[in-house]
Amino acid sequence: MLLVVGMALLMFLLKPLAIPQQGLRYQLVAGTSLAQLVTDLARQQVLNWPWLFKLCARVVINPRKLRSGEYFIKPGTNAWQLLQQFIKSRGMIYYAFTIVPGWSQEQLYQMLAKAQFLQHRLDFTQNMSQLAQIISYQLTRQNVAIAGWFAADTYYYLKDTTDLEILQRAYWRMQKQLLVAWQQRDPAVPWHNPAEALIAASLVEKEAWQPKEQQIIAGVIVNRLHKKMRLQLDATRWYVTQYWCQSSPASRLPGSDCQATLPNKQQLAVVNAYNTYLYSGLPPQAIAIPSIAAIKAVLQPSRHHYFYFVATGYGGHQFSTTLAQQQLAILALHYRRQGFYSVNCVLSTLARLLAAPVSLSMQLPQLRVNYGC
Repeated sequence: MLLVVGMALLMFLLKPLAIPQQGLRYQLVAGTSLAQLVTDLARQQVLNWPWLFKLCARVVINPRKLRSGEYFIKPGTNAWQLLQQFIKSRGMIYYAFTIVPGWSQEQLYQMLAKAQFLQHRLDFTQNMSQLAQIISYQLTRQNVAIAGWFAADTYYYLKDTTDLEILQRAYWRMQKQLLVAWQQRDPAVPWHNPAEALIAASLVEKEAWQPKEQQIIAGVIVNRLHKKMRLQLDATRWYVTQYWCQSSPASRLPGSDCQATLPNKQQLAVVNAYNTYLYSGLPPQAIAIPSIAAIKAVLQPSRHHYFYFVATGYGGHQFSTTLAQQQLAILALHYRRQGFYSVNCVLSTLARLLAAPVSLSMQLPQLRVNYGC
């Protein structure tokens, strides 16, 4: 008799359940009892003999070991396999959130606010500086700068994971990556601590369009800092311009790009600590999330004699050792772009170059402001 009952139970456990052909997504809520689970599965017509399923479950598993989460139950799954899913977290559904290198802190928060199936504990509609302070305290229990301190990567999460958990994972991953890279740094780099290296890496991330140029641009930054030259990086100009637009919304033209509506001369003159055309040294915080490649580039920069670079318009940069070479590179770039229509500009610029002595102390922004072509 016992043998017959045992065989019947075994057949029940191995018999496929009534799972739809497309499969079934099932949310096992935390704290759900075995009785509640069986009742819910029966309501969804997955179980034909719920009392028998409950009996088998109490015999073969510990109901307290049921693990909450969102599961995908495949067609053909039997009762035994379903129980194994629920106690071993098999077949759980994960979602992905990708942090892209080059994102600003604002972009990160905006994309996180749009992520599906997250519990949004943070109020992304409030002032950005206040939000940054709240997140900083939640992650570190201190009010420290966290801009850029999130590792660019893809993070997989379960339904109802909190947005703060994603940020916490990204924050500690960046801490680990930066520490490893810092220990392998070139002793000659001018960074006093990993935080400075992170800021420099964010500049490289935004300036270098090609991975092969990251170490070269990092070398340019190092060279200029050694000579106590202002970095004069366009990436900081654009970052400051965006800040200026947010703080002065009246300056925006309807339906236009704020960055484009602000004249070039005003972009260079915006008084802001991030403006490397006005202020020496590194910006106070990272302007973007750097990739691990950019971090390695600033910790192991190329050694060369370049102090300048200009975008060629083809995805790369032309590097120069002197301001005269840089001005000629810009001149050649404009000439290639505008052809014979820029002859007057070419002649006037050549005249300025011949009339004025050239030295590293000359300010490149003046040439850009006066270019007029």
